[in-house]
Amino acid sequence: MATDVPTASFAASVDMAGAYTAFANNGVRLSPVMLRSVRNAKGDVLQNYNTDQRQVLDPRVAYQMVNLMETVIEHGTAAGVRSRGFVLPAAGKTGSSHDGWFAGFTTNLLAVVWVGYDDDHDIGVSGAVVALPVWTDFMKGATKLPEYRDARDFPEPEGLVTASIKLPDPAGPGDPLPLAAQSEEIFVQGTEPRGNLAILSGAKSLFSRILGLNGSQGVMIPAANVEDLMLREDILDSVASGRFHIWPISRVEQGIELLTGTKAGARNGDGLFEEGTVFARVDDRLSEMARLLKGFE
Repeated sequence: MATDVPTASFAASVDMAGAYTAFANNGVRLSPVMLRSVRNAKGDVLQNYNTDQRQVLDPRVAYQMVNLMETVIEHGTAAGVRSRGFVLPAAGKTGSSHDGWFAGFTTNLLAVVWVGYDDDHDIGVSGAVVALPVWTDFMKGATKLPEYRDARDFPEPEGLVTASIKLPDPAGPGDPLPLAAQSEEIFVQGTEPRGNLAILSGAKSLFSRILGLNGSQGVMIPAANVEDLMLREDILDSVASGRFHIWPISRVEQGIELLTGTKAGARNGDGLFEEGTVFARVDDRLSEMARLLKGFE
């Protein structure tokens, strides 16, 4: 793999791999090396190359990140890792911009996959679609080798606690679903929330003051992410009081209809979208633009 091709964050793939080593090694970053050693025809070592090691993260914070990225694989955007048959303990993160990538690791093997164009041309698909399958197939094969086979659960350092986060129920029938009822999350000891709500910021009601919440604002989130979503106490208060809404959606069409108040539309038997729908209007505009562009040829 070329190491000078930009990724979603304009870093080379080898740089991305180096950054992720801090999460996989209890906060210790390992500098990637391209060669381990140089030997002559007799097998004599002419030169060894060792990686630099540097503590860059508190081990507890590194473990929190690992725990979050485990959730990404179990329930999030990287759930395809499990559905494709990779079952060993692992953590990882998808990434999408003009390109797609997936960075993931077990306790003894880390790999990064990048898919894109040399000129940063938009590939038009996400990392979960193009990079994750490559990573999964590679890891399924690599972990059959003796040196990578014994992947275990990530070790938890001392100084962490698990807190139960209780979230409010909808105010009444028909109200937008705010969040999951309860979840278990890991905190550095002494920073865990108290009471029933997750207090992730000391800026009481800052969210409401900035946006001037009046009940007409809201946010759409993928329905699959509701269970693991965590918000500040003031945002939760705004949701519970009806001043802010959270709408879980499972299809793009649902989001379009929420934003526009108009039916998204579906193709009929003639292959055309229903008259008056959002998709029909977009299709008409695109056809008009195509005719105008053709006139310039």
